[in-house]
Amino acid sequence: MARTLAMIKGPVLRWARTTAGFDIHAVAEQLGVDEDRYSAWELGEGAPTIPQLRKLAVLFRRPLAAFYLPEPPVGFAVMRDLRRLPGVGFRTLPPAVQFEIRAAMQRRALTIELAEDLGEDIKPFQTSATLEDDTEGVGARLRELLGVTDVVQQRWSDADGRSAYVAWRTRIEALGVLVFQTTTFESEDASGFAIWNDKLPVVAVNRRDSLTRRTFSMLHELAHLTLRVSGVSDA
Repeated sequence: MARTLAMIKGPVLRWARTTAGFDIHAVAEQLGVDEDRYSAWELGEGAPTIPQLRKLAVLFRRPLAAFYLPEPPVGFAVMRDLRRLPGVGFRTLPPAVQFEIRAAMQRRALTIELAEDLGEDIKPFQTSATLEDDTEGVGARLRELLGVTDVVQQRWSDADGRSAYVAWRTRIEALGVLVFQTTTFESEDASGFAIWNDKLPVVAVNRRDSLTRRTFSMLHELAHLTLRVSGVSDA
């Protein structure tokens, strides 16, 4: 008895896979189908069955309805790996990193929605710099903006670096930045990422890292927001 095929568009299926961080080999292996057969689905040649589509929805963490979109959603930008050399190209981000990015975007959207419901104004992130600016000058300007002098920083001295981490995080959040800690991917996958927006931009650091490393990553991602770019920083 022939199974009912899911009438979905190949480009939408490809969008769902790539934005979840999976390559074709991994997906085909999970479904127990030949790679060529799966590739054909993304090209619009054939389609998965309804049970197979349900498995894909679970694997990609997308609602089933998303696969029935007429075309891939617009406005999605591939996150850059911010520590790769120019010309190397994009690194395929692991699924766990992709899922954390999506979760951060969802939390940001919920925060904005909640603020609007409460009638609260959201402080815009106005700090900016360019690659042509003097790096020491930009650093000094950020320290002044955050209210961190050498004397203040010297007070944040403890064995594990917790005081410094909490103090830097509090000041960065006061600029109108959402700071998250991730828990689902390894340190080798990424140290953190930045999502630029002039309204509640996001900095995320890997909670699996030490506190001193998290502090470094947090400041590193803040610098990327100052440059007004989004992306993932490799370990």
